[in-house]
Amino acid sequence: MERTWTQIGKQHNTGSARGHLEALISKMQWTPAAEHRQEGMMPAMGISEAIKQLRLPKVTDYAITGSDIPCFGLYGIRCHYKNGMAQVYVMDLGSELIPVASDFWPKTEEVAA
Repeated sequence: MERTWTQIGKQHNTGSARGHLEALISKMQWTPAAEHRQEGMMPAMGISEAIKQLRLPKVTDYAITGSDIPCFGLYGIRCHYKNGMAQVYVMDLGSELIPVASDFWPKTEEVAA
């Protein structure tokens, strides 16, 4: 697995903030998208818009964290490309969504989900 920290999110993913994000990412509880669970309006709309704007293919799972970070939420979106699987992490600031990091597993690697 390779983690990439985005340039667009550098205000939120550098220094001590990076360690905090890594801790949150490691604790994310993933939910299968096919379950059609009822989520709050803000996270549901944020995740949907991130999928659309980032053109994420074949989304299978999502994760939401919220209460202990300085924003409205950190969302994880698991998607599948022809050459592997990615998890994209997006911070919801209320007025904008900022992709802060992504993890990628090539098809040849096993994924510990």
